[in-house]
Amino acid sequence: MILVRHGQSEFNAAFGKNRIDPGIEDPSITAFGAEQALISAQLVQSMSISRLISSPYRRALE
Repeated sequence: MILVRHGQSEFNAAFGKNRIDPGIEDPSITAFGAEQALISAQLVQSMSISRLISSPYRRALE
């Protein structure tokens, strides 16, 4: 089993600055999160995967 967390989301970026919930529902990933996702995708491509399960949230699908 391989678990991969989503890249940095808009919520993570906003919350990390002041630890106050920014109230963003179903946030997208940031540009930095997209870079993180690309790196993860490149690593996963070399693996033999028979089944993939993803969260339906936008940050996971992106």
